[in-house]
Amino acid sequence: MKKYYLTIVAFFVFSIIQAQELPKNIFGIRTGINFSSSSFSTGNISFQYVKDNYRTKTKINILNFGLSYQRLLNYSKNWYLEIGLYVSDKGFEQEYYMTHNDTYDKYKTNLWYLQVPFLFNYHFAATDKITIEPFAGLYTAYGIDGKTKLIISEPPVGGPFTPRDVVNSFGNKGFKKFDMGLKFGIGATFYGVHASIEYEFGLLDIGTADYYAHRDNVKNKNFAIMLGYSFTLSKNKNVKDKFNRIYPNAE
Repeated sequence: MKKYYLTIVAFFVFSIIQAQELPKNIFGIRTGINFSSSSFSTGNISFQYVKDNYRTKTKINILNFGLSYQRLLNYSKNWYLEIGLYVSDKGFEQEYYMTHNDTYDKYKTNLWYLQVPFLFNYHFAATDKITIEPFAGLYTAYGIDGKTKLIISEPPVGGPFTPRDVVNSFGNKGFKKFDMGLKFGIGATFYGVHASIEYEFGLLDIGTADYYAHRDNVKNKNFAIMLGYSFTLSKNKNVKDKFNRIYPNAE
């Protein structure tokens, strides 16, 4: 029985030690590059020839910028809830090979979103200078701007646009503005400098019946490489030395 009580005491002591190691609030500035694309499917049999000769390609977008906030949920388990606000440039390239009239069209679509992630993070102190931080959760996004442009037309006739035409990607015949999906990845923090790789997969169909009649199911996909800085706004006397080196101002 004595050993049983000692085990309980040891457990609570260990929990208190863990609690002293973790800053309660962590703020971050993030920026990165998106490698975005889309999934595509159609059930319109009348456009089967288009489906057989249609494909989307990955587009590189140089702006994914925002702010993050992490709140400690469980001292003993090192879990954080993360939310944020980002401006994220997504989109894709589209290629059409029209075998019935021997034409080729290529379009570039930009989709600018205001995006909010809801993530669960786990912080593991790999050394006294580095934390490893896997994360997973959901994101919601709302389209704020975007352009779709015909960049190649061979021969330069046909298609829904004429060559060099630019239309609003979220216009009356464009894509739906609201999007939501899954997001997961892994990050690391070293002396406040944060780096991560992450992947997003949209759960909602953003295509519309008016934007090319053959397209009836389009979902965003995005791979991102992010860099940033993590910090605390106020000093915390209960945080141990090893976290002082990882998160500035945590003392």
